[in-house]
Amino acid sequence: MNKLLNLKGLLAASLIFFVSFSNAEDATSGTLEAIVVDQSGTAIAGASVSIESSDTGVTRSGTSGADGSIRFPLLAIGSYDVDVSASGYSSIADNIAVRLGNSDYQFVLESASGSMEEILTTAGAIQAIDFDSTTTGISIDVDELIANTPINRSLTSLVLLAPGTSAGDSAFGSLASISGSSVAENVYLVNGLNITNFRNFTGSSSVPFEFYDVVEVKTGGYQAEFGKAIGGVVNAVTKSGSNDWHAGVNVSYYPDSFYHDKPNTYTQLNDLDTRDYMEYNVSVSGPIIPDRAFFYILANPVDNETSNTNVSGTRYDATLKDDFFGAKLDFYITDDIHLEYTYFNDDSVGTTLSYSTADGSQIGTAYDNVGGDNEIWKLSAVLTDRLTAAVTMGTNEYERTASGTGDACPWVWWPYPTNRPGCATNGLVSSGTDEREIFKFDVDYYIGNHHFRFGIENEDLTASDQTNYSGDVYYRGYDDDGDGTIEAGETVRIRIYRSGG
Repeated sequence: MNKLLNLKGLLAASLIFFVSFSNAEDATSGTLEAIVVDQSGTAIAGASVSIESSDTGVTRSGTSGADGSIRFPLLAIGSYDVDVSASGYSSIADNIAVRLGNSDYQFVLESASGSMEEILTTAGAIQAIDFDSTTTGISIDVDELIANTPINRSLTSLVLLAPGTSAGDSAFGSLASISGSSVAENVYLVNGLNITNFRNFTGSSSVPFEFYDVVEVKTGGYQAEFGKAIGGVVNAVTKSGSNDWHAGVNVSYYPDSFYHDKPNTYTQLNDLDTRDYMEYNVSVSGPIIPDRAFFYILANPVDNETSNTNVSGTRYDATLKDDFFGAKLDFYITDDIHLEYTYFNDDSVGTTLSYSTADGSQIGTAYDNVGGDNEIWKLSAVLTDRLTAAVTMGTNEYERTASGTGDACPWVWWPYPTNRPGCATNGLVSSGTDEREIFKFDVDYYIGNHHFRFGIENEDLTASDQTNYSGDVYYRGYDDDGDGTIEAGETVRIRIYRSGG
């Protein structure tokens, strides 16, 4: 039986009103909120403010309002050179950091007629604290973290740095529980694309540590655009190219001699286990057109080899080939219009060869294929001083197939004298794919200190699956007379199992 499941969810269009414009945010960019004041704290109207990205050379400029405030939305995260000037005041030049969400600064100008003895406050850019935000959690600059802190190279390790998180059970992938929720109640986003496993909601598509630029963990109080989560939100932004050329290579190698064997158990001969792990990361980034178009590429091949032996006389030699490839392209049509494209493929192929320890003969070969292609297109534009818009489209694919050379053979469990006679290599044979298609449209409109945010999002989810016993049947023998062998006339249980949907 093969079923196709279609789930179409159109999230209702929502108009969100904020008393403070600091609350709403875009999932992949930052907003600079600033106020220009003199050394006494009085707002300066009509001050000229210009910013230039240290990475891409993209510039924005504007004039402070009557209350001294100025806003630059939809900025790529990173560092910016800022120049501020006003009539009757000395100009300042500084460098600031724009992070995901809102970055609040105060630009303090010194009176041009003031003497050194009259200066009470140092002129320059001062980062302010956003007291209006309701979101709790943490935002992590991945490169900065690994340069200063030893940490396991996994997304879950980053999530567990956030307050209110704890490690979940290994039976569910050792994922993170956020704010007391189950590990199946979190949502995972990469560059605005939802990559959460929608089949059982545990985990997500696999993205290597080195592809991330910033990982934001929202543990509570998050905005309506993240409303699909009932636990926490893990919102990641990938690395991008810049005007400077960069290339890097790192290699991780864990030979078998680095591992400690577990004690033997009644089912496993752990002292015979071997494992060998090799991972490469090769990245290159730079300009396609200086100040306008940029690229970032990462290749992450992984080769993981293991060997395990059980007490029933079977050795399993497994090889996992996981050749991740990811790319990010950025094109600034103008300084106010930004087109982004992200692609990554997380296909992995696991191959397991089984052998009899009695004579060394090969029993069969099993294959596990998971992963797929992921694409994200985003166009964002600053239309006026008060109006911005963004359109995001993307697909998230995930294949899950378990097969083997003996799939036509019935699955037999014969505990005496061996547990696996016959040629079956997998107990269950399965094939399936999950596909998510998204469309998002966001509009932000500012009136003074008020912020209207309107958004509509559609997710089209398609899942196909078929699972059955190897050879379409399962035989389980019983030693009725207790003589240590299963003979003619003793009980045999027969099962037929097929599932789809």
